[in-house]
Amino acid sequence: MVFDILSTAGKWSTILLALEAILLSLLPLFLLYKAVQGLYRFVPKVSPALRRAQQPILKITNSIQHVMALVAAPFIWASSFIARVRAYVLGLRRIFQGR
Repeated sequence: MVFDILSTAGKWSTILLALEAILLSLLPLFLLYKAVQGLYRFVPKVSPALRRAQQPILKITNSIQHVMALVAAPFIWASSFIARVRAYVLGLRRIFQGR
């Protein structure tokens, strides 16, 4: 008799735990659904502002790239100058070693 009652209680507790797990898993799903609904209303309001902000950001990016090119130019020139001098010296060395 007692074991029958415990068996039934165990089955009911398993069912209740399964229902609890289902309900707790539905909560994040509902929250995500509401967040997506909010994004559908939010994106059209933010889109024009992002388009307006895009042009100044592109100008700033182009300015930064131009300054970076100006800063890098002397180093590139020095590197190419050293490479030219090295090639010239190697050529002279080959000429003088050949005699």
